[in-house]
Amino acid sequence: MTSNNLLKYYWCVAMTKEDNKIEEIYLYADSLDLTNGNIMFFQLKEDMNIPIFCIPNGNWEYFYAASCIDGRPVHVEHWDSKNISYGCKENKEKDDERNS
Repeated sequence: MTSNNLLKYYWCVAMTKEDNKIEEIYLYADSLDLTNGNIMFFQLKEDMNIPIFCIPNGNWEYFYAASCIDGRPVHVEHWDSKNISYGCKENKEKDDERNS
């Protein structure tokens, strides 16, 4: 992982692939907005929030502020990824399908 001097925060988002497997992506952004299950990442430029990446509702499982050093969640002592909050019924159903 490399440092990015332009954007403030490093994020991890677990994306749901077509085969219902999870793939984590990492990105830098100054801020994010979570509305109706859609995650929008922004870059602050000249006092304006510029959208840089959007993930629609139903295409992600979880997200967190990640460490720039190793990608782990920041300010989390321990995380058993099987004990996650699903956020919506569709994500719970996808997880049940993966584990069956």
